[in-house]
Amino acid sequence: MPVMADIETVAVIGVGTMGEAMVGHIDEGGYDVYAYDVDYEKAREAVESQATVTDSLEKAVRPAEMIIIAVGTYEQAKSVVCDTGGILESATAGDIVAISSTLSPEQCISLSEDLSDEEIEPIGAPTCRGEKAARRGDLLVFVGSDRSVYDRARLVLEQFSSPENVVHLGPVGSGQAAKAANNALLWSSVVANQEVLLLAEAYDLDLDLVRELLQKSTGSNWALGGWDWMHTKWAHKDMDIISDMAKRQDVRIPSLALTEQLVQEIDQDELDRTR
Repeated sequence: MPVMADIETVAVIGVGTMGEAMVGHIDEGGYDVYAYDVDYEKAREAVESQATVTDSLEKAVRPAEMIIIAVGTYEQAKSVVCDTGGILESATAGDIVAISSTLSPEQCISLSEDLSDEEIEPIGAPTCRGEKAARRGDLLVFVGSDRSVYDRARLVLEQFSSPENVVHLGPVGSGQAAKAANNALLWSSVVANQEVLLLAEAYDLDLDLVRELLQKSTGSNWALGGWDWMHTKWAHKDMDIISDMAKRQDVRIPSLALTEQLVQEIDQDELDRTR
């Protein structure tokens, strides 16, 4: 895939599982890639492509025309944008900043306003489908931005996705709202799957066979298909976002409120037992 004329260099900030995969795919697409993580040695070990791993945020941001924020929390994303040597200090007017972190719409909008004040172009671009899709380069990207920014950033985002799976939903914040909807359904499925499999176990059923059959049935869901590696690491944060969105918009979500409670009660050992 050809590199867009005005975007030749991309920085990825946060080299966890998702960021690492993004670095590799963007590098394979012919872009110059800089990668930064607060854990420099871990990032050096993780990045196997020709990307340049830097020992400071500024060194990654300054040469890039597009910066992708792939850190885990709002506090981390805020630090990347606002701290000394961060994006507000080191990026150039006209650069694009893609906020790939899972945030609330309001958090994404707040960061985007900070960026826009410095004439930096924000785009919300959270992803879903999980770690395996990230490694395959088959993520689904929920985009919220001005259409002109989407048009500029799209080819970079397609490096770890595909043309049909980089979808523009509306203005900044729209992508994070859609990602929150996805996560609400995901964790609801995890809670239901766990309860159903424990019940099947109590009846001495073969859990592998039950899962295989359920994936062919009307009760099939994505979480069930990935049950062998499912975890609840981000469940609390994700459901907090959903709860906050519902309060802000005055929308009743009784079943999701219960999901928020139940998913936090899932015991990892119990989860492992149903694999």
